[in-house]
Amino acid sequence: MHNTHGAGVTERQEDWTPESVLEDWIADRKLSRRKTAFLKQFHNHQLHGAVGDMIGLLPIAPDHICAELGLSNGCTWWSVVAELLDHLESQKLGHKVTLYTWQLENCTMDKPPVQVTESKIINEENVLSDFIFNKKISESRKSFLLDNHETRIGQMDYVMVNGNPWQGQICPDGIIVGLNDLAKSKKFPQQLDTNYPYWDYAIAFALDLINWIEKDELLESELSEKLDQINYQMNYFGAVFEPIYF
Repeated sequence: MHNTHGAGVTERQEDWTPESVLEDWIADRKLSRRKTAFLKQFHNHQLHGAVGDMIGLLPIAPDHICAELGLSNGCTWWSVVAELLDHLESQKLGHKVTLYTWQLENCTMDKPPVQVTESKIINEENVLSDFIFNKKISESRKSFLLDNHETRIGQMDYVMVNGNPWQGQICPDGIIVGLNDLAKSKKFPQQLDTNYPYWDYAIAFALDLINWIEKDELLESELSEKLDQINYQMNYFGAVFEPIYF
């Protein structure tokens, strides 16, 4: 018997299920190596059955778990496990990984071609472009934007407290226009100021817009929470953006 210990609780490994492990990830947004290995074992077991044509009707995962991974309702447990494994691997490697979902879709134990595995680099432009096109965003990509925003706030504080200007990277016009069009279609009562076409504002605005789309009710202070954080930094230090063009 294997026991895992945490917060004074003993958890038996043989009691783990895909559902219990997914719920743990939803609660903490991280998984231990043992629980990740458990999910990989589950994936490989399903894959062996599919390759050998020995797999029957697969159970469906609850809607809220599908939604947490940006999947449509009615996905199987195998699908959500594969999606989470790809997400965890993408976080670790720093680029989009599709190994597990590709194996599932193709019923093969082979690895996908390199161009499939790395065809979608996770960066600000790709994530916001997909959000604009799809009008929705997965939890993993929302977390990417939030981490980017919080890192940016910390960097702004560090740079400007020493009297240095903040160098703002210019965002493509298509991102600014696309976010404003999406905001209008969602009746979001804010618009990005086209006079400040910086990634700092675009990402903050996108997070505020996502909050508007996903929540049933918002406090007035939440409408521009992330944008206000950027503005606070700039106003506190009396700074202006020093544009950087690429």
